[in-house]
Amino acid sequence: MVVSTLSPTPLPTISELAAAIAPSIASKQPGSEKLLSTLAAEAALAVMPKNPKDFNVDTVRVVKVLGGGLSASRVVKGMVFGREAEGKLRFRELS
Repeated sequence: MVVSTLSPTPLPTISELAAAIAPSIASKQPGSEKLLSTLAAEAALAVMPKNPKDFNVDTVRVVKVLGGGLSASRVVKGMVFGREAEGKLRFRELS
């Protein structure tokens, strides 16, 4: 089943790419496919080489930010280092 096709131009737009990858994302994250496909398309196009056949999926990473939710997701150009929260208290037993 073909849901969307991409034009043969060198690089698709964010909306074209998002429409093409939305069904794949919807199979794993139903209800969030619009937001996630737009973010994934934006991230992929930010690092896309001149020849799209040379695209490497390892150039896009996802990092969970402590206290953040899906609605606060953003594409960041550059490097992001995920780490634990700073502080000495890691676990506290409630009495």
